[in-house]
Amino acid sequence: MKLKIKTTELKRIDHHTAGFTLIEIMVAIFILTVALIAMAGMTEMVIKENALSKSRTTATILAKSQLEELKNMAYANLAGGGDFATADGTIQATLQPNTYFTRTWIVNPGVPNTGSITITVTVTWSLYGNNRNVTLQTIRTS
Repeated sequence: MKLKIKTTELKRIDHHTAGFTLIEIMVAIFILTVALIAMAGMTEMVIKENALSKSRTTATILAKSQLEELKNMAYANLAGGGDFATADGTIQATLQPNTYFTRTWIVNPGVPNTGSITITVTVTWSLYGNNRNVTLQTIRTS
């Protein structure tokens, strides 16, 4: 009587195609880390630029509204002056702790010629340690 012995063959695994090596994983993690650090730096820059854009827009609106008010005022009543505003553009007559913008306007009679007035409105503020300003100018005749 012959005994039959059942043999099973084991498939050989090719170690070169079975997965990733430790070096490959470390290189991938390094590349991902560099990309994430670059994106974090860009995010900070975008946030700062958005804040600058918002404050510049508010300053321009403040300057334009004062310029329009002065253009609609009686010619004889035009005079220089100034006031203050909060970060959201709320006008304040006096300097207060929540003041963010300073708005001044200058009226120059006789410039550029007799019978005309040059009106200059300047809004100044400080952002990230830098002084910034927006200046609008118009000429009005009598």
